[in-house]
Amino acid sequence: MNQSAGIWQAELPNFYATMPVKPVRLRANERLVLFSTIPLPAHQQRELLERLSEGYYRYEGTVTSALRSLVDRLNDFLLLRNLKQSLPSAQQTGSLLAMVVRGSSLYFVVSGTAQAFLVRKEGVQHWCDAAGRPLGQAKIPTLRFFREEIREKDLLILAPEPYWRPEALVGIHTLGEEGIRQRLQGDLVDFSCGLVRFTSGKGGIHWHLSSVVRQAPVKSDSETKVPEKETLLSTEPAIVPQAISLSGKRWEGIPGYSPHLEQKESEESRAPEKNSAEKGVDEKPVVSARPVKSGKQKQSTFAMDWQSVIKTFAVFLHHLEEGWGTVRQVLRKFGQRVLPHSAGVEINLSPGVMLAIALLVPLLMAAVGATVYLERGRNEQNRAYLATARQFVVQAESESDPVLKRQKYLESLEWWEKSGTFKNSEEGRNVFTTAQNGLDQLDGVKRLTFRPALRDGLSPEVHISRMVAYLNDVYVLDQTSGRVFRLIRSGNDYELDLSFVCGPGMAGGRIINPLVDIAPAPQLANSNATVMGIDSAGNLVFCSPGASTMDLMVLRAPGMGWGKIQHITMNNRTLYVLDPMSNMVYVYRASPTTGFSPDDDPSLYFGNDTPPLNEVVDLVADVEHLYLLHQDGRMSICSHSGFEVECNHVAEYGDNRPGRSGEVERFEEVQFVRMQATQLPEPFIYILDASENAVYQFSQRKLNFQQQFRNVEPPQVTFPKESPTAFVVTPNRRLVLAFGNELFFAIIQ
Repeated sequence: MNQSAGIWQAELPNFYATMPVKPVRLRANERLVLFSTIPLPAHQQRELLERLSEGYYRYEGTVTSALRSLVDRLNDFLLLRNLKQSLPSAQQTGSLLAMVVRGSSLYFVVSGTAQAFLVRKEGVQHWCDAAGRPLGQAKIPTLRFFREEIREKDLLILAPEPYWRPEALVGIHTLGEEGIRQRLQGDLVDFSCGLVRFTSGKGGIHWHLSSVVRQAPVKSDSETKVPEKETLLSTEPAIVPQAISLSGKRWEGIPGYSPHLEQKESEESRAPEKNSAEKGVDEKPVVSARPVKSGKQKQSTFAMDWQSVIKTFAVFLHHLEEGWGTVRQVLRKFGQRVLPHSAGVEINLSPGVMLAIALLVPLLMAAVGATVYLERGRNEQNRAYLATARQFVVQAESESDPVLKRQKYLESLEWWEKSGTFKNSEEGRNVFTTAQNGLDQLDGVKRLTFRPALRDGLSPEVHISRMVAYLNDVYVLDQTSGRVFRLIRSGNDYELDLSFVCGPGMAGGRIINPLVDIAPAPQLANSNATVMGIDSAGNLVFCSPGASTMDLMVLRAPGMGWGKIQHITMNNRTLYVLDPMSNMVYVYRASPTTGFSPDDDPSLYFGNDTPPLNEVVDLVADVEHLYLLHQDGRMSICSHSGFEVECNHVAEYGDNRPGRSGEVERFEEVQFVRMQATQLPEPFIYILDASENAVYQFSQRKLNFQQQFRNVEPPQVTFPKESPTAFVVTPNRRLVLAFGNELFFAIIQ
């Protein structure tokens, strides 16, 4: 939607969505949507977004790394243009919203002042960058990453600035097109936004634009019709491809730019403009994304080329005829010496055979020579790449500045990656190992050797969302069925306990719904339960190995009833239940002998000053503190002080790694999704980073960074493409990672 001075405009050039075109393997199943606020003409904005999307689909790496690379390229492009401008008023800055959909997972990045709103049944999520520094002002742009599981009918609104407050958009996803238009327009005279509605399907992108009219494909001059003004401003959508035109040298610095292609397309696109002017049409002509030549041009070019070919071939036959006798004599003598034959018998070859030999031998020799030359040239180039990588390693080891040292190690790995088969040579392995170890030391990375946890694996329908450990056993919750599986340690691996009962069914005469979360069971008298789970109705079940049934405890519902139970955590026989719909954390305390009582009312953890809990993705508790992990990676730490709860809503992480700032509100390049707290003798907070398949270790209370665990490089087992969905650190120091239905474990030494 694009309105200027109260008039609906015919296009929204800064809104772009695309399917993968010749992507690398990692990008094949991803859909990219871009929304920019760059002060450029419409056709230049469209071309700029197209170039950025092409670069994204060629990028090897994780989704977040690819998105960061995309933003960096746009920032470098604007920064280079601004550095060439002598007047501050001539400089250009902007913002970018980039969205990637992979299956049901939505990855989102915000850079600049642009805003996004995800509207769904549970409420409105507001995604923005609080710093709001535009692109094109500094070498390193500021980024905010978000990740969400999308569902049917979710609506995403992309806007260049905060026109609306989140509460004003509640329920807008249930309205029709006209209702959405009226709600968004309100009293605004000038506004523009892009809307994305998610539906079930095969991953296609379907445009339904009542205010953005797309142009029709180019036909021949006699068939091309330019739409009237009334058609361009009509509310009926025209769903056809966008036109693209290139101009000047505005795209220097964007990969894929070709001045020759630009000049060619510009010359060939002027013909339709002339025709339109002669007809007296006021509107802009339709310009094809690909240059179209007339039939006459094609015939003229073809005839000229054919005459040249005939002339050249005639000269070749003339020279061939002159040398025919010499070739025949040489071949006859060669055959007489090499081939067995009777004395005095000549070898007579037909003219056709002789001609074929005369033509094929030079061609074969040329082909062999070209192959050898190209292969030798490629090897020399790869050898030069490896030498460059080695030079960057040497420079990094002599560098004292940790920021520059890290950058040189990264550049070394980039050149090493280009060195082809030389990567696997002894020198190539040494370069890679030195650079990787240098980066790991700067980043606090400890490499672990992972291996599959289960020999046969779980069913493809299983999607593990939560894991807890009890002694040597690991319990995993299947989000699809709401059932808990028990993994028994067997030697170095794990086996699935097929007799373990824990999940939806009957317990205590009540119907148990699919479980939404699990936690280690508290140690109670007369109870052998090792894990407990809760369903959406507040039924608390206790599951024991070897038991054929589950024990049930019905938690007394709050006075206003349950909104939506999302997470639970347990500490010292105290149960914390997160209900984001009610914006509450309810507390239940168990007796060491009788456990939880159905007659006990829950207590409210927060008092009058309750923080917003709709963006909390996980929570854990220790003896006296409650840790709340927010969707943007920030952490809140709350504790009881007398009769009140005091919260540090933006608790800072301590990061004392070389070249780091010391204290940060969040880690910029991570996506924290799950948490676990361990008790004495090693009281730590572990957080899963879904973007890099890493687990971060922090101290409790102060949240000081200790180390992060990652897979060895090169890995013995390769993780799936999908992001990790759950993790657990066991009491015997094993790290178990879940990727949907696949499990991997490593020993922490």
